[in-house]
Amino acid sequence: MKNCLAFLSLYLASSAAFACTCTLSTQSWWDDSPNVALVRINATGVTSGYPIADRPCIKGEPCVVKQSATFTTVETFKGSLQSIPRLTSGYGSGDCGIPLVSGAYYVLFLGQERGAVGFCNAAGPYPPRYPYSGEYPAHLDPFLGSLRKAAKDPKDVVSPRPKPMTYDSLGGL
Repeated sequence: MKNCLAFLSLYLASSAAFACTCTLSTQSWWDDSPNVALVRINATGVTSGYPIADRPCIKGEPCVVKQSATFTTVETFKGSLQSIPRLTSGYGSGDCGIPLVSGAYYVLFLGQERGAVGFCNAAGPYPPRYPYSGEYPAHLDPFLGSLRKAAKDPKDVVSPRPKPMTYDSLGGL
């Protein structure tokens, strides 16, 4: 019984250690991020790397499989993403990952992450306005407008980010 309790305690402690915890305030994201931009995902793939960071594995460290994506910057609100060649994200389940979907739009709030995106620094995915249109969805207009205003006047408040698309929101495609 002692061994069972010890195992259960260790399991619960290790699961909690990998939980995704962060502020969900879009205003905090804005205030804390030197680089904010609307991007469109061009192509996705798979890579491996260190959990919750965009750096390669080093021998002896834990290494995980992650999503990888190339992207195009549609509009920059703060800073620049020019030095970031690709984005990476986990697959969820405590690693803070979000789905990287080809053709979808995201608003990224990046600091030192260097391309590692997830639940704690990215709004999205948002599908294009019309299939194959290359236009971001209309429901992003108020949110993007608030980012443009805040970029010009730091006293302006950033609107909460819209909900991302889900399998259900797409009609179960």
